Amino acid sequence: MQVESVWFVRHLTETLGPMGEETLIGLLKQRRVDFADFGWHEGLPDWTRLFGIQELASHMPPHPGIPVPGQPRGSRPAEWIPRETRAPLRGFMITQDGAKMEIVNISESGILIKSDILIPVGTELSFMIDSAVLPKGFAMKGRVARHAQSPIFRGFGIEFLALQDSQRKTIQEYVARQVKT
Repeated sequence: MQVESVWFVRHLTETLGPMGEETLIGLLKQRRVDFADFGWHEGLPDWTRLFGIQELASHMPPHPGIPVPGQPRGSRPAEWIPRETRAPLRGFMITQDGAKMEIVNISESGILIKSDILIPVGTELSFMIDSAVLPKGFAMKGRVARHAQSPIFRGFGIEFLALQDSQRKTIQEYVARQVKT
């Protein structure tokens, strides 16, 4: 008899679990958690995006047979599996066209934005981060990786693209300070 894994899932700002695999699959089918969320069970070396976990691969919805807008034909989405902690960040993302949206949290791999306007997944953005705790003129590029919707929160996650070493270090140091406090 095979013992079922005990799962934990990081969804938005909360950790769910422990739960069995069937419960997790049910939450995925009900869209209460997303394949872009992080999951972990004993035997995994680190928190991993649910879409990257072999046991869940057969439950993923099929991808359309057409390329993502702005992506060359025949290319695949980047294998982006961040392995770090998120920290709250007071500040705003300011897009090139001047739209200003509240930042919820940040990690080395991206930011979570609170917004009633949902930019389509796959959209690439150039933006500035305006926060008292990061250097002025913190210019970034990113891609909308997912939408986040719940009764108390609506927004989207952006994965950073081409992060400079100095930016990565600044974010790592900020997150480390927040985790310690």
